[in-house]
Amino acid sequence: MQTSSLIGLFLTIAGLVATSALAEANAVPDAQQVAQSRKLDSNAIGIHSIELNRAKNLARQAAERFNGGLSNYRAEPVMHGDPLTASFLVGDDRQAVTFTFRGYRPRQDGAIKYVFESVVRVDLPSGETDMLYNGPIRDDAS
Repeated sequence: MQTSSLIGLFLTIAGLVATSALAEANAVPDAQQVAQSRKLDSNAIGIHSIELNRAKNLARQAAERFNGGLSNYRAEPVMHGDPLTASFLVGDDRQAVTFTFRGYRPRQDGAIKYVFESVVRVDLPSGETDMLYNGPIRDDAS
């Protein structure tokens, strides 16, 4: 093979590698990468994401029952999505999680006005819930 052909081949390979690296750097993360980053985030707080999601759902369901069911009460959307976006505190022993969230009464016109605040503690091993507060939305100072 001639020297110029080898140099051309080398430059072609180098260009492909550089293009591939640039495309990878600008790529949108796939679902597996996103799931892995969420797993790392939930592990950083000491609770697996599946346990945290279960606890979030149990807290929301407790508030729904306490307030008369879905025909009378709806929790804010954050309580239906990614548990890492919800407002929660993890107990020092990593055995309980306390969620604080708002709720509203469904209206025929579809308008949403948050009037309830719920604070629900969930025991992770048993799944038992304790309603610590359920009432009017309090100021942050409360």
